[in-house]
Amino acid sequence: MLPLTDYLLQLLGLEKTAFRVYVVSALLLLVLFFFFRLLVRAFKLFSDFRITCRKLSCFPEPPGRHWLLGHMSMYLPNEKGLQNEKKVLDTMHHIILAWVGPFLP
Repeated sequence: MLPLTDYLLQLLGLEKTAFRVYVVSALLLLVLFFFFRLLVRAFKLFSDFRITCRKLSCFPEPPGRHWLLGHMSMYLPNEKGLQNEKKVLDTMHHIILAWVGPFLP
């Protein structure tokens, strides 16, 4: 069958019977299936994020977006944060796109 199957049976100290070879092969294929399923989900998440970014690119946003924190560093929970927010709202009257984190606009 698979060389990895023989290696796993030898590593576990089990003798090589047909049933054990088939069970280990099935488990390896199941692990491989779930790995590829995880990759597909990660690719879909990345693709959806890119589509959302493209849809929201027409809206103005303040400069200085951090790759992980977004615009959270601009809006601090003190008076300076409120002054920054007022300054941004004075320049962008109707709508503003502020990123709260890496995924949430």
